[in-house]
Formats: sequence, C-alpha cells, structure tokens
Amino acid sequence: MRVAETALHSYRSQDKVVGDKAALLLQAVKLLSLLSKCAMPNGGDVSALFEEHMRNAANKRYRMLKSELQPPLLGSPRVEGGQQHNREVGVLAALAHQLVQDVGDDQESYQQAFGTRSICLPAVTCRVYCVLLRPDIEALLAGPQKVAPNEAFFRLLVAVHQLDNLAIQWCGGKIGRGQAFAGAGGSPMMLPVVEDWVKGLRSNQLQWSARLLGQEQWQPYSSGQSLCSWSLVELYRTLESSVEAHKAVLAAHPMYANLMERALAKVVLQHVTTLEKFCQAELPNSQSNKIIQPLRALKNRQATVPLGQGPSDGAPGASARLCAYLNDMRELRTKQGELTAAFKACVPPAWWGTDAGFKSQLGDRFKMCQVDIERSYALVLHKLVRRINGKLTQSLRQALDEQLSLDANCQFSPGVAAAYCGSHQAVVRLQPLTNMYQAQLAHMAGLLDVRVFRRVARELWNAAAGHLHEVLTATEAGRDSNINNSMENIMPRVKLIDASLKHVSDFFVTSANAALSKSDEPEKVKKLRRMLSVFTLQDQEAVDSFDCSP
Repeated sequence: MRVAETALHSYRSQDKVVGDKAALLLQAVKLLSLLSKCAMPNGGDVSALFEEHMRNAANKRYRMLKSELQPPLLGSPRVEGGQQHNREVGVLAALAHQLVQDVGDDQESYQQAFGTRSICLPAVTCRVYCVLLRPDIEALLAGPQKVAPNEAFFRLLVAVHQLDNLAIQWCGGKIGRGQAFAGAGGSPMMLPVVEDWVKGLRSNQLQWSARLLGQEQWQPYSSGQSLCSWSLVELYRTLESSVEAHKAVLAAHPMYANLMERALAKVVLQHVTTLEKFCQAELPNSQSNKIIQPLRALKNRQATVPLGQGPSDGAPGASARLCAYLNDMRELRTKQGELTAAFKACVPPAWWGTDAGFKSQLGDRFKMCQVDIERSYALVLHKLVRRINGKLTQSLRQALDEQLSLDANCQFSPGVAAAYCGSHQAVVRLQPLTNMYQAQLAHMAGLLDVRVFRRVARELWNAAAGHLHEVLTATEAGRDSNINNSMENIMPRVKLIDASLKHVSDFFVTSANAALSKSDEPEKVKKLRRMLSVFTLQDQEAVDSFDCSP
C-alpha cells in the first residue's frame, strides 16, 4: 500500500509530457485500487478506502514540498526578525504556487487517464491542500511580525486565490465559495493586509498628485488630438501603471478590486476638486467692463459709436490660465474613461456591476467620478458664460425693451402689424452683442481644446436665447400696464424677438467658427422657438397642444 501511495504522489515529479504522466498515474491508481480491493473483505465497496489512500498521498506530497522549500536551520546565518518573517512569506508563496501546479497536473493527467470515470483525483488533492495550507497562513497572519505587502506576499495572495478557485471548481459543495480561505464574516483571510496596503498607496498617490499640480506650469501639452496639461497626462499614466502592475491582485477577489477602485477614485476626485478651485479663483479675471460700452452708446443714442461695430480693446473673456484649466477638466472625462476600461479589463467580466463588499458594486466609484467631473465642468462653464456676458446682457435687455416700447407705442394698424418683421431692428440692436461674442471666441480659439471651444460657444448661444426668452416673457406678462396688449401690438414684439433669435442663431452657426450646426441648438433655443411658433402660428401642432389653462 505504501508503494502504491508513493507512486501516486511521485508521478508529478517526473519530467515527462502530459500523456506519459497520465499513463504513469493510471498505473499507480490501478495498483492502489487492486490492493484496496484485496484489503476489503468479501469484495466490498472500496471507494472510501481508495479515497483515503489518495488523501494520504496528497498529505505526503505537501509535507515533502514544505520540507524542501523550508531553509535549513543549522549552518545558516542569523537574520533579523523582519527578514525571517519575509522568508516565511516567500516559502509559503512558493509552496502555494507549487500546490496550484500540482492540482493543474492532476487535472490534466486525470482527464487524460480516466475520461469521465467517477475517480476524481484533483478534487481530493485540492481539498487536502486547502485544509493543510490554511493553518500555515493563519499562523503567518497572527504572528508578532506584521506582514509586509511586498512581492512575495502578492505571489502568495494570488496563488491562494487560484487554489480557492480550483477548490470551487472540483470540490463543489464540500468547500464552498469563500470557505477554503475565508476570514471573519466570509471575507478573504488576507483582506486586512490588502486594506493597509491600499491605504498607504492611496495616501502616497494623493500627496504626489498635489505636488504634481503645484509644480504645473500650465503650458499647453498635446496628448493625441487634445490639449491638456502635462500633470494630467502624468497622473493618469501613473494610475494606469498601478492598475497594470497589480492586475493579478485585482483579479484574485472582488473585494480587492473594490478597494483599489475606491483608492483610485479618491485620487481622481481630489484632482477634480483642486481644478475646480483653481477655476473659481481665476474666474474674477474673466470679466471685461469695456465690452458693454457699445451697448450703452446704442441705448443712449450716442452717435459717436457707429452701429454694427463691436469692442476692439475689451479684455479677454477667459484668461489663458482658465482656458488651461478648462482643457484639463474636459480631458479628465476622456482619461477617466480610459482608466475605467483598463481597470475593467483586469477583472472577470462577471464581477462588473455586482456586489463587491463595502456596500457598493464594482464600477460604482468610477461612475461617480464621471458624474462629478461633468458636474464641475458644467458649473465652471456656466460661471464663465455669466462672467463673459456680465452687464452686457442687462444692457441687451434694456435695448430690446426700449425697442419694444417704441414699437408698442406706435399703435400699429392690423395691416402694418402684419407686415412688420423686426429684422432690421434686431440686427441693429444685436450687432454689438454678436461682435463681442466674436471677439471673445476669437481670443479663446487658440487657447481652448476644440471640444471645449465648441462647448463654450454652445453655452453662449444658450445664454443669449435665455435672455431673449426673459425679454419675451416679461413683456407678455404685462409689465407695462399702459400698453395695449392686443394681438396687433403683441405681434411686432414677437417678431422682433423671433428675428433676434434668428440673428443670434445664424451667428453661432455661420460666424462663430465653432463647427456648430442647427442640429446643435441648445435647449433654451428650442424652447424659445417653440414659444414663438405658437404666437406666429407657424407650428400647428404646437398650437393644438398649447395649454392655455391658468
């Protein structure tokens, strides 16, 4: 019987191809099976006895591997406690790695030798190895020395979880998921060490990211087809390198991947928050008081400023530094998407979007990052548009109000009201506004990334439509009770706003050089056009669906 057991566990050490090993294994199992039958009285069931011999062979193999890997005590130089502890981690890592190879060899040889027969050597071997290895790992983790998250530890961690996955594959319900090497609460045994390591990694990356932003000179840096800062490129290069370097750890257990995702997300969110603060500090420098002079002159009927000429000496709407910040905030979305894709490629697809511990699903933190990036980006753009417009939009409303008052006091006859289109008045009143926009956009065109420039132009278009909408709704609310709000007098005002909207829209589509088209109309433009269509009866569907109830 001992000879048969020795033959059973020693076939792994034979330097032969899988087919030869399978034949050797088959002969050893046949010998063991024959001896087991002889040992059973009356030719009874030999399965229990046969499995016992296979367990004995696995036990013998484990002890032999451990003794071979353990360094000799006599004649070896004395080492410090920390070094000795690291040696123990290295021994267990090598042992676990060899155990995984053994189960893999058993699996290949077993399938070659026995096909679909009920004998399951890999299941027995894997179960024995898990039972024997667990106490050694528990002793290592409970020792006086703290386990250092070094290369040997990560080799041990990966091998342990590979062995755990093999146990799930071969042992079924005998060793359930998370039971072979589970700690308190069903979490992995080595989770506390991984948590400490991730905390340290996150702290180092947070400090490094802050220093990186502090050293940034904010010179345009071309990353592919986009403009951004060197610090942003370096930040995501480092984060992706960290993911690539530890992809085996991420794939070992969902909780490890979740910890890493949370750490990376915290670094990204700190970067986003810092950029938003930089933008808030730079926004006061993006206001020009000189750009409102043409509209003041227009309102006061000063002939010294020719109509149709915009400002030529106004301060820029956005400083070069603010443009650099905006480029980074836009590129953050792209870089974050690339980081998410790289991270997702390192974990099994079935894990993504499923519970990964810590009351969250894998991938949720990266989704929150994208939401926060877009929120900060949109907020800064909104404030920039408000700073660019400044008092200019107030002067615009005053100029249009004045024109509306003049038109309303004319007391149009029905024939004159029908012929009134407001085009000339709209061009006269809005030309300084579009000239100002053209000057602002021309200044920012060379500083902003193409995508950011297009977004800024669209936001300005949206803001201009919003102000026109305010003028229309304020007029129709009967702000001036002395004006007769009959349809004959309302229509000239509506047509003036309609012509103003057309003039502004034509500017952004044809003259802003932002690659905008009519299909890019922002929401406020569509809303105002819809309202105007009700008054001008150009959209019968809008008229039918218009709710006139109070």
